[in-house]
Amino acid sequence: MSVECPADEAHRGRILPGFINPSKTVHQVPMLKIDFNGNEETIGESETILDLLKRAGVEAKFCAVEVNLEILPKSEYSSYRLRDGDRIEVVTLVGGG
Repeated sequence: MSVECPADEAHRGRILPGFINPSKTVHQVPMLKIDFNGNEETIGESETILDLLKRAGVEAKFCAVEVNLEILPKSEYSSYRLRDGDRIEVVTLVGGG
């Protein structure tokens, strides 16, 4: 079976029967905007602080995380789900003398 897509202006933008397979519909993941160390980042809705740290290449045991001006306990890194508009500041420890 061959289906041709009409090219004329009257059909532009319309969903035509047979062109969309409901079983193959793409589901969009809701995205959030956060401020991460002064930079705007777009992340997935279900990301946690720990996910964010991993993506940034920061080891959780060597940093402190502030969420909306409050220090977050390390025990909550894996359970704290980021919210739209969160302001995250991460400070890492640096050794030296």
